[in-house]
Amino acid sequence: MTRWRELTARLVSSGLTWGSSNQTSENQETIKRLLIQRSRIAKKATEKTPIASNIIVDNFQKGEYWLIYCEDMNQLNDLDQLLNDRGFLTHIYATGLDGSPEAELESFIRKGGIMLSIRCLDEGIDIPRISHAVILASSQNSRQFIQRRGRVLRVDGVKTKAHIYDLFALPLGNEGQVARSLVESELRELLPNRWTDFVVI
Repeated sequence: MTRWRELTARLVSSGLTWGSSNQTSENQETIKRLLIQRSRIAKKATEKTPIASNIIVDNFQKGEYWLIYCEDMNQLNDLDQLLNDRGFLTHIYATGLDGSPEAELESFIRKGGIMLSIRCLDEGIDIPRISHAVILASSQNSRQFIQRRGRVLRVDGVKTKAHIYDLFALPLGNEGQVARSLVESELRELLPNRWTDFVVI
């Protein structure tokens, strides 16, 4: 919340408003950069990895197919370590790693288990047996929202339901308007197409 307050104060004190017609392109880029930095604070909240680990440990059954979406390699590695420490082996599908992401994907398709990913499986992958998803980092992009859930909502003739755990950060206490901005941001990412149905009080 300290970092969130700092970036919110910079946005407010600058007097910049996203999308305002009287802003220069340089100002608009400044706003965009600050908003991205601020959203990553919530996406990378440190409590998300132990909560995700607990969800998996408490619910994973041998033979299931779980897909876990992380924000970046730091978050992915933290969760991977937590799961390994608790006796779970994972598949990792991410660009820039040693080895072959395609081989990891092929192993996951054959054996099932837990696949950790960073955006790489948003589209173009069709594994109907995936029954569970844990989303540590969402965005306000409606296309991504649909694609990620689409990975789990495929019909495979075996599963009868899909389980989606979407983690989001909330302030610890009453932080006034700053807390409201965090809640609104997280709800937009949780339900980007349904934001108009919600009122934060």
